[in-house]
Amino acid sequence: MGLFFHILCVAIHTWLRILCGVPKRHLVAEVIAMRAQLIITKRKTHPAPPLSPALRLVFGFLCAFVPARMLSPTFVIVKPSTVLKFHRWLIAQKYSRLYRNRQRRSGRPPIPKEVRALIIEIKERNPTFGCPQTAAVIFDRTGVAVSEESARRTLLKSYGGNPGGGPSWLSFLGTQANSLWSLDLFQVESMRLKTHWALVVMDQWSRKIVGFAVSPTPVTGIGLAAMFSSSMGSSNPKRLSHDHDPLFRSLDWKRVMAVLEIEEIWSVPFVPISHPFVERLIGPIRRELLDRTLFWNERDLLRKLEAYKTYFNSARVHSAIEGRTPDGRQSQTRTVIEPANLVWKSFCQGLFNVPIAA
Repeated sequence: MGLFFHILCVAIHTWLRILCGVPKRHLVAEVIAMRAQLIITKRKTHPAPPLSPALRLVFGFLCAFVPARMLSPTFVIVKPSTVLKFHRWLIAQKYSRLYRNRQRRSGRPPIPKEVRALIIEIKERNPTFGCPQTAAVIFDRTGVAVSEESARRTLLKSYGGNPGGGPSWLSFLGTQANSLWSLDLFQVESMRLKTHWALVVMDQWSRKIVGFAVSPTPVTGIGLAAMFSSSMGSSNPKRLSHDHDPLFRSLDWKRVMAVLEIEEIWSVPFVPISHPFVERLIGPIRRELLDRTLFWNERDLLRKLEAYKTYFNSARVHSAIEGRTPDGRQSQTRTVIEPANLVWKSFCQGLFNVPIAA
């Protein structure tokens, strides 16, 4: 009796809507949607049955024929995300068809091969020409407008480095082991949110980490000198590069440099890229170690930094030194091992696992 009454009410409601002028396509879409949902809910599955891509497409297609005010009572088990995704897909299809013949390649316009060859030849014949002057010469002689960035990219692909700039002063000075060291300070937070100051010293030529030093209190001039002495080991560098931190202007630091007969090299003020090697080193230390582990105190931090130093120097390869490790470059040897004779070795309590000789 209840089912018959429900069917009768639905029939009366449908006929009233037809008499009121509701389009038949709306009613057909509602009936198909309700029937599909009824079939889905009768499946012997969990209360939230998954919808296949075909059903999502059907429901999304029916939404185009159902008025907005009837979407909520008609589509009972369909999530709004289904309708929205289908709507976005329709919008994308619409504009892809409208602008199919008008699509242009994004980015800078490609440079013809003749112009690229001309850029390279101008640079080879005039090594002192910069990218702006090269682009200006091409525009003046050929009438082809080439931007400075396009000329720079062309030369960068051809030379594989800074075109015409040559090596930096730090690379020029650090041509052998222990000829140039770089050092810098950075802050880290312990598990108890206490700030610790860490000092890292690296060898410019081999990219080797010379040592670490940690201080749980704010660093002073004499404290910086003590940290450097404890991290440098038994060897002394000829030159030492650092930034313009006021600590390096203290008398205690100056005395240590004078006693050790180390020449100081100052970076450009407020320009981190003028001190790139150690600044670049601090990034991997944070990402690979400090962002993945926690430490309790000074001793715990120093222990983990020393373990990372072992991994960095003996197992971590660097593209800047032809894919070698710092220890491998310093010893000028590279041992090639068959893949079948490799075993895995873990560093920093399992944070890093690299293959080594069996």
